[in-house]
Amino acid sequence: MFFPAQNYLKGYNFFVKTLQGSENEIDVMNQRLTYNVGFQSISGIESGIKTKEIKYGGQNASVFMVPDGRIVQKATFKRGMVTLGNSLIDDFSSWIAQHLLLSTQSRLNRTVTTRNLMVGYLNGQQEPVKVWGLYNAYPISWKLSEMNAMESKIAVEEIVLTYSHVLGIT
Repeated sequence: MFFPAQNYLKGYNFFVKTLQGSENEIDVMNQRLTYNVGFQSISGIESGIKTKEIKYGGQNASVFMVPDGRIVQKATFKRGMVTLGNSLIDDFSSWIAQHLLLSTQSRLNRTVTTRNLMVGYLNGQQEPVKVWGLYNAYPISWKLSEMNAMESKIAVEEIVLTYSHVLGIT
């Protein structure tokens, strides 16, 4: 089946939004979205079900695959770093710092704060056309790109979040 080129989503035109407090996905979708986090790339968003084998009938050749819980997800977010004091240092960065970049003692005494995130593709008018919610997300790792005096690349930070589940919103 053939679809015109304009029907395909452009992989480079996407957004990330952290939901605040009592915000929910429907309320956010019904207003003009303001995206509070910018990223170079996002990977690893997936949903799946664990299965286990059950043999039956006294024959090892006969096997049923039955559901056995959800697959734990990890999504990787990459973005260019900005300087301290820059207005682009956002609430998302503060959340990451609270969990991963504070002193060891501070991290050990802190409870995990989860957030719900919306990620999705935008059309040419910067309106969301396909959106997913990542629920109960929290950061589990942070990594800085290589520092190399022989290159003039932008410094990139990589943040890995885990989340309980993903749901399609649109």
